[in-house]
Amino acid sequence: MVEVDEGSEKSCSSEKPPDEIQDTPDNQFLKKRKFKASDSAGLRIRSHPSLQSEQLGCIPINGVIGFTQEIHNDDGIWVKLDELSLYAYCESSHTRNFRLEGWCLQYNQHVGRTLLFPVEGPKRIANAEQNKGVVNMRRLNDPSQCNTDNRYTFS
Repeated sequence: MVEVDEGSEKSCSSEKPPDEIQDTPDNQFLKKRKFKASDSAGLRIRSHPSLQSEQLGCIPINGVIGFTQEIHNDDGIWVKLDELSLYAYCESSHTRNFRLEGWCLQYNQHVGRTLLFPVEGPKRIANAEQNKGVVNMRRLNDPSQCNTDNRYTFS
């Protein structure tokens, strides 16, 4: 893990993600965020993690982005968009010019408001629901579980 400290900005990144956090079905939602707001024209994508930097595009309400990095500075918490999110939400002239870096404000320090929220993965089925219809093999092998016409009873 590498930590970069440039003035008031801190950045943490890793060249290779640990084995535990690779893109498995359960972990693919760890680096996804959803823009939730009411009465908004969208969340601005900027060229650098600064409110004064150039606007490249906009994420609509309920838009989902992927990100690769997170930094903290005086404005709040910024996330660096992954390539797919840049192409999805940035104006075409910027993506054609190979501008492959875009940042969004996840938490605005000035107004104390979270703008991007974690995306929840699919809900896990409770054990009772998972076992519904599953046959207990011990009961199948127990002759006392058979009725008179040699059919098994399941419970």
